[in-house]
Amino acid sequence: MNAEDIAEINKFQVPKDTLGLHVLYEPKTTDNGFVADIVAVHGLGGDSFSTWTDNKSGKMWLKDFLPESQYFHNSRIMTFGYDARAWLLPASKNNSPGRSFTFSESFLGALRSQRILTNTQGRPIVFIGHSLGGIVIKKALVIAQVRTKLFGDIYESTKSITFLGTPHQGSGPADWASYLEKISQIIGIKRSKVLRELETWSPSLLELSRTFSEQLPRLLINSFYEKQLYEGVMVVEEGSATLSYITEVVDGLDANHRTMCKFADRESSVYRAVISQLETRMIEVQRAMERSVPEQKNTEERQSSLELPDVPTSEPVPPQTKEGAGVPYSTSELERRMKALRKLRLQG
Repeated sequence: MNAEDIAEINKFQVPKDTLGLHVLYEPKTTDNGFVADIVAVHGLGGDSFSTWTDNKSGKMWLKDFLPESQYFHNSRIMTFGYDARAWLLPASKNNSPGRSFTFSESFLGALRSQRILTNTQGRPIVFIGHSLGGIVIKKALVIAQVRTKLFGDIYESTKSITFLGTPHQGSGPADWASYLEKISQIIGIKRSKVLRELETWSPSLLELSRTFSEQLPRLLINSFYEKQLYEGVMVVEEGSATLSYITEVVDGLDANHRTMCKFADRESSVYRAVISQLETRMIEVQRAMERSVPEQKNTEERQSSLELPDVPTSEPVPPQTKEGAGVPYSTSELERRMKALRKLRLQG
């Protein structure tokens, strides 16, 4: 890459204060109601704050609207920011078969630390991802499934994911390259070499879509797709924005790829559509958690019933002797009695 290519990539450098995990809302008490961790992840061309903030009103719905919901006011709401330039930088020249999702590993590390430091491991997790942010979440869960010693809590605790304009499907690398090219158009990538670097993610994204599908049966999924063009481009069409899984809830939003995750007020039809499905999933997660408690108790009771009970014996415990433990007679006394018994038999 030349200097002009690097300059174009640097346009997407996010403010340093947006990097990492940020707690937007922490309930004062969690004694009354269902508690979960809500974590939002942005895509390329956004950051942990601007992606979720309406440009005109300045309202950030994750912080300003979501905590007002009766289903979320007891939950901790967080947003994660990463250096999205990683999508555009040249691939490493090592022997790795695909692009490296280092930002997904950073995401896992930050979330793990937050939960350990606040003693909230085991708390249910609900993820929200916009565009390629959904890809970051998917890869994080694939990593967590393998590296259970470090990230097993995150893997087991994840209950639901809401995807907003995340490309999920493509029959081959060419399809993924097409999606990435359209994303590059709306965020303003003009340098062909930079675009080619973005397109080198195609094989890795295709493989991720296959490996992540193994996790679908255990997750509650919402997938939203855009219904409006952005500067003449339908970035992620309905067919790509869905996972085609039987329990997945799919809905179209009257917004474009950029505005589908920004809401000016609570009365916005787009916000109402999103919050409705988020609240529904929270109810379902809570019910599933409540069902698991008696099921776990019944399992423990069944296991306990299979254990052999301690049966008390009616036989008296033999007295201790100096020469042997639990033997009613000493060795010498026993030998004397045995000799006497043999003598009687011989005499008989």
